[in-house]
Amino acid sequence: MKKFDKLIEKIQNGEITSRSLDCIELAKEFRGFDVDCNNTACSECEIALYLALNEDYSKPICLTKNEKAILESIPEKYEWLARDKNGDLYVYDTRVCKSYTAQAWEGENLLFETMGIFRKLFQWIKWEDEEPYNIQKILENCEVIADE
Repeated sequence: MKKFDKLIEKIQNGEITSRSLDCIELAKEFRGFDVDCNNTACSECEIALYLALNEDYSKPICLTKNEKAILESIPEKYEWLARDKNGDLYVYDTRVCKSYTAQAWEGENLLFETMGIFRKLFQWIKWEDEEPYNIQKILENCEVIADE
């Protein structure tokens, strides 16, 4: 689904009305930042918005405040997050691949740390996931919910 399709869906569902359908609100929703109209020509902004609307839409990941704070505090050398078969959570410095024989994630010259004390958090990360999660992309596309 493209972001444009998501926009149409929100209009059809009444989540976006003609009153809220201005470039500033659209930029916040679909480009992820506020528009400074004093420094940007409308045509420049419209082109950027059209390009952004053509990007794939991905539903925001719901994080608790604690989960977001934990992700923000992970050292920058670690970029990936995954859970192994026995439920332990790990951070990795490089993209990893699932090893069904080892029932864990592995890679070449891998630097990793266990996040065992946070095993009860990040329950949306599962061994069954096909890919590890990129920490920066999670933080860029998250929605903070109340802590449980």
